[in-house]
Parts: sequence; C-alpha cells; structure tokens
Amino acid sequence: KKHYDADFQKDTTISRSSIFHHLESPAHDGTKRTKAEVERAQRRFVRSLAAYIVFTNILGVGDRHLENLMLRDDGALFHIDFGFICGKEPGDKEVVRKMTKEARVRLCIDQVEAMGGRSSRNYALFQALAVEIFLCLRRHAGVIYTKLNRILVPRGMREGQSAAAGVWRDRIKQHFNERCGYEEVAATTGGPPHFAQEKAAKAAFEKILHSAMESNNFLVLDRLHTGAKAAGFSGASAYIADGL
Repeated sequence: KKHYDADFQKDTTISRSSIFHHLESPAHDGTKRTKAEVERAQRRFVRSLAAYIVFTNILGVGDRHLENLMLRDDGALFHIDFGFICGKEPGDKEVVRKMTKEARVRLCIDQVEAMGGRSSRNYALFQALAVEIFLCLRRHAGVIYTKLNRILVPRGMREGQSAAAGVWRDRIKQHFNERCGYEEVAATTGGPPHFAQEKAAKAAFEKILHSAMESNNFLVLDRLHTGAKAAGFSGASAYIADGL
C-alpha cells in the first residue's frame, strides 16, 4: 500500500485494496481503465478466485503465502508452487498444521475488497460459484483420489504391499474424507465410510469460507515467510525446519 499512498490521497473514492488498484490501473502509471474494463477484470478475478479456493481446499495445497498467489493484468488469479499438498505445510510443524486446519483456504480482506466488499454482487457471485464448483467436484472425488494416490504413492510402494504404502493411502483417504464431505460410519456399525448428503457438505464448505474470512492465521504465515527471506533462508520451509 505504501507505493500507492499518493494515489489514495488524490482519489479517496477508490478501494483501499491493492488488488483493486491493480485491476483499475495495471500499468501503475496514473492511467486508469474505464468502468466497464474494471468490472470485466473484477468478474474474471471473482471466477478465478472461486475456482482456486475450491482447488486448494480439496487438494489441501499448503504454503499459501502471498508470493505464491499471482494476478494477471486481466484480473485472473492463479496459484504457483504446489510442493505441499494433502494438508502438509512447510516444516510440517504442529503449530503450522493447526493454523491451516482452522483456516484451510486463502481468502483475505484484500481479495474481498477487490470484489467490491462483502455486500457487493461480486462477493455474492463468488460465494455461489465456489459452492457450485465444490459440489460439482466432490461428485468426482473418487477419480481425484485415484489420480492423486497414483501421483503421491511411489510406484514401488503401489506395486507391493509395504507398510509405507498403507500409511500414504490412509493419509490421502483421511484427507479426502475431510475435504470432500465424507462421513465416517460409527465404529459400532463396522461399516465403510459413506458420502455425506449434499446439503450437509454444502453447509460444511460454507463454514470453511466463513472461517477463512474471520481468520488471521495466513497473515502469520506471511510474516514467517517474510522473516525467512530476511534471515537468508530459501523460504518458510527452511526457516521453520531450522527451529520454529
């Protein structure tokens, strides 16, 4: 924000969101897009954010500090660096896992303000799209699980019956039970897991969205990443592993 203070003083009507400022003036040279162009970029931002919110939640993509979130000039948001998935975080420390379990997806006030705020039509569209995408993908959770299982479990383990392979499969299965809306049958029944009703899964995902908005945990992770870079580490992963 410090780079745009002069602009904010000249025009107090624009959003305080740096994302919105970029959508409005991607060249950062004082020239602004037309209202129609800004609205078009906002709509693209809303759709791409909704898709990546679901994607990162289902796959449990970790290490979501701000340097791993990219924004194109046309408003499209996308993520990079998928070195941590299925709920794993840099260093895999308990404190970090607890923080990201409480706030599974990266949704911050800056992103919401770029849509126009919580009371805007864009924010309502974002929520509706995210829920719709989630409900669609969870119907194909079995396919996603199978593909991810083949990627994450080493080939030698898949072909054998090693205990390590079983640990990998159990972890992936537990992850998908939590992220795709499965419910475990009570232990007394001894039955297999069954798919939760869509209404229950929808309510659970909406709770995840709400928790993400109310949490400051990712701001702490941003500070960890910034501290790691300042201390000369390659990133938060090396910083945390060194002694957090």
